[in-house]
Amino acid sequence: MKRSIAILFVCLVIVLQSCSKEFASPKNSNISVFDELLQFLEENYALFEVKQIDWELIKAHYRPQVSNLISQDSLFFICQNLIGELKDGQASLTSELYTSIPYSLGNYDYKFKREVTFSYTKQKLRFFNIGTWAEAINDTTAYVLHDFLYADDGNNWQNLANYLSHGSRKKIILDLRYAGGGTPEAAFSLVSHFILRTTNVGSMVHKSGKGPQDFKKVPVAIPSIWPYLGHKKIVILTSEHTFNAETYFAAIMQTLPNVTIIGETTGPGGGIKQPYELPNGWIVDVSSNYFLPANGQHTEDGIRPDIEISNTALDLQNKRDRMLERAIAY
Repeated sequence: MKRSIAILFVCLVIVLQSCSKEFASPKNSNISVFDELLQFLEENYALFEVKQIDWELIKAHYRPQVSNLISQDSLFFICQNLIGELKDGQASLTSELYTSIPYSLGNYDYKFKREVTFSYTKQKLRFFNIGTWAEAINDTTAYVLHDFLYADDGNNWQNLANYLSHGSRKKIILDLRYAGGGTPEAAFSLVSHFILRTTNVGSMVHKSGKGPQDFKKVPVAIPSIWPYLGHKKIVILTSEHTFNAETYFAAIMQTLPNVTIIGETTGPGGGIKQPYELPNGWIVDVSSNYFLPANGQHTEDGIRPDIEISNTALDLQNKRDRMLERAIAY
């Protein structure tokens, strides 16, 4: 009798485990994870129409590649390739083992080198901060390099703007070629020093619902902040690796009469990431909004410079930065 009860107990455990797997596995199956990724992107990605992405065609290409028989590694790389079709540097996928390679806007290593750029400067100005270098080209031109537009750069830029506004240098070169993104708030804060009054510069367009046309526009009005630098000649250096917040900044600044952009067409404007956890624990990030300038020209196409010029590998081999030279001569 005891033996029969023991056998019955073992059988019951096996059945329960089997049922548990049967009911739990569909949720975390490859097909379920992939379908949930598709649904999340479809309902939350803000740039399908702006980028003219044929989402149905992309789904039809990748969906047949997924089955419950492939490995998690294979599933990850299929999902990574799918996200890569968005051509968005903000979109990414992360698992415990892998992080998807961000969409590249170009290889800029052969175009710019700090040691070449800084060989054109003759002295440091009285300002230095992580991510920002202020140098003097000559007695009439100041050079400011931005690595990243930080949200808390307000006080730092206040000090730098104060120094530059009262100085004898009539031209300021803002170098955004090395830029690595940033926050919209930081870009808008920086613009504040170049406008005389509160200015409506455009809108942040947010995905507000699951439908393809569910968007909400929030106007962006930037106040003027003293000290004012609009009386200086401003030259902005851009590259294809100038993107996100720097693209917002370039788009707004290009509308000002004292600003000239020199270099290459910028990367896209991007947006603010919205993360989401898939059933198997992977994290997907996509742009859930974007900036639309007041002139209605989407930043996702990049901002074309007023004067187009690019460095070559030979230029840097000869220790020349022709883009910076053009900005100095302008």
